[in-house]
Parts: sequence; C-alpha cells; structure tokens
Amino acid sequence: MVFIARPDEDILKLKNSIEKMSGKNGFTIIKSSGRLTDDCKLIESYNGTMLITDTIVWENEAVANQSTYESAIKELVEHNTAHGSGMIFFAYSSYAGLKIASKYATRERRLIETENHIFLRTIRPPGPLYYVKVENLDMPELKLIMMF
Repeated sequence: MVFIARPDEDILKLKNSIEKMSGKNGFTIIKSSGRLTDDCKLIESYNGTMLITDTIVWENEAVANQSTYESAIKELVEHNTAHGSGMIFFAYSSYAGLKIASKYATRERRLIETENHIFLRTIRPPGPLYYVKVENLDMPELKLIMMF
C-alpha cells in the first residue's frame, strides 16, 4: 500500500498513526508535491499496489484547472487498471477533486454519521463492519471512492 501525505504533513507521525490504528506496517508513505500532475509519475512507479489518499492534497489544482486535473485522474486510473493496482480516494462530498474522481470510480461508498457513529453505507460490504464513535460531526458527508 502507498499512502499520499500532504506537503505539510509529518510522514513519521502519519506512519505511526496508521500503524497504531491498523496494527500493520509494511506500507509506503510518499509526500505529495500538492499537484497531481507532478505526483503522477511518482505514483505510477508503484505498480501492483494499492494507492490511498485524501483528495484534499490536490484540491487547489482541481479547482484552478479542472481539465488538467481530470486528465491526470483518467491517466492514473488507466495506468493502475493496466498494472492491476487499486486506488482509494476519499474526501468530503463538496470537494471539486472528489467530484471529478467520482466520474472514474468503479465503486463508491459513503460514510454517514448517525447518533455519534460513523457508518460505511454500501450495497455489499467490502469486508467486516467497523464503526468509529465520535463526539460531534457537523460537516458535509465524507465519501470514500474506490477505483480498481
């Protein structure tokens, strides 16, 4: 698995958090340049692995230049499909980057909050059911986009 970190994110801190939450290690974290068009070459060098990222990393580019961003998403999806890789993109439903990425999604899941619990809403669950208890969520719906 490859996780994309924001340009301002501390990679060691992120790695420790993921290991603590998942109980697993053996994944790669790469720091984004903040531009998908620049990050694509680096991402494409990881063939046959799952890419996981929050689209907020590239949101400025998605807003400023939607056609370039969409071309990069399309190219990345085609590359990953050809090499048997998967991608999971997530962000809030109001983000431009996620709306563009949704056009190329083979699966789309939604995380919804009900009575201080977050649920993954799907027709067929991708695995065991998990939930996270939170104190308060007053934000747009969080969406999880899976591309295989």
